[in-house]
Amino acid sequence: MTAIDLRKKAELCLRLADGLSLNNPGRVQLMEQAKDFRERAKELEAQDAQQRQQAYPIVQVSIYDSVDNSIRLVELPGAPS
Repeated sequence: MTAIDLRKKAELCLRLADGLSLNNPGRVQLMEQAKDFRERAKELEAQDAQQRQQAYPIVQVSIYDSVDNSIRLVELPGAPS
C-alpha cells in the first residue's frame, strides 16, 4: 500500500465521519482511523525519501565565477550508488 492509498483512505474516513452525527461513536472511530492512516502515510513517505536519498545522494559543488569574482555552492543529484 502506498502513501497515496493511505491518504485516500483517510479522506474517505473523514467524509464518512462527516455524514454521522456528532454524538455517534462510529464518527469518533472513523476520525481516529483517518488520523492513523495519515500518520502511516507520513511514515511511509519518510522511509521512501530516506531510501531515495541513499540511492541518489545530493552532491554539493562549489562554482567559481571569474566574471563576478564570486563563489556559489550548488546542490546537484549524485550518481546512484
